[in-house]
Amino acid sequence: MIKRYFLLFFILMVAVSCGTTSRGKSYTIAIDPSWFPLDLQGKEPNIYAFSSELLRAISHKEGVFFEKIRMDWDNLALGLEKGDYDGMLSSLTPRVFWGKTYTFSDPFLHTGPVLVIREEEKIRSLDGKEIAVDSFANEAILIEKFPGVIIQYYTVIPEGLDEVLSGQLDGVLINYLQATSYIRDLYHGQVKIAMPPLDDAGLRLITLDGGNTELVEIFNRGLDKLKDDGTLDKLLAKWELN
Repeated sequence: MIKRYFLLFFILMVAVSCGTTSRGKSYTIAIDPSWFPLDLQGKEPNIYAFSSELLRAISHKEGVFFEKIRMDWDNLALGLEKGDYDGMLSSLTPRVFWGKTYTFSDPFLHTGPVLVIREEEKIRSLDGKEIAVDSFANEAILIEKFPGVIIQYYTVIPEGLDEVLSGQLDGVLINYLQATSYIRDLYHGQVKIAMPPLDDAGLRLITLDGGNTELVEIFNRGLDKLKDDGTLDKLLAKWELN
């Protein structure tokens, strides 16, 4: 019996020690405050401030330290490859051809297209629905997800949203950050986002493949905790990003 308790105690101590090996470590994270090549409609300072607070919140949750480094967009990836820092915050999206170069975290801020519809509407199917897009890229994304949709085009966002309100369109596809801005201000209470972003575009923590997988694990774990306790939503709201 004593041996059994000793074995259980030993297993418990090993598990605890393995779960805390990263605590107290320090990591350097590079950020390009312009977030090039994204068109963020003047929200660059908001996203930089949000990202800074997010890193602090994750560091507190996980017991690690993050040192931020400001870096121009054209040197961001180069500095990571040279080992000048441990990770970078970037809009690079996971693709097969990046698989042997980078390791990507979960997105901490979505930037892809979302479907915006009238506030009172409920979308059960998009078959036969008229949805407006602003680019061939968004058209391709929409058709891939919903083959039965009827595609229209809009030139400026308010034009598309006005046609949604008048019933000429069933919805419009707008990039997430732009959609949240219009919903918060000019079209508050009139339109809403109908579903999650239709692709995986977003901001992520990125490390060199195989070089700092522990950092990505720490970041993802902390991000999940911030989602669960509501901190992430509060930070997004504070910086007008949701």
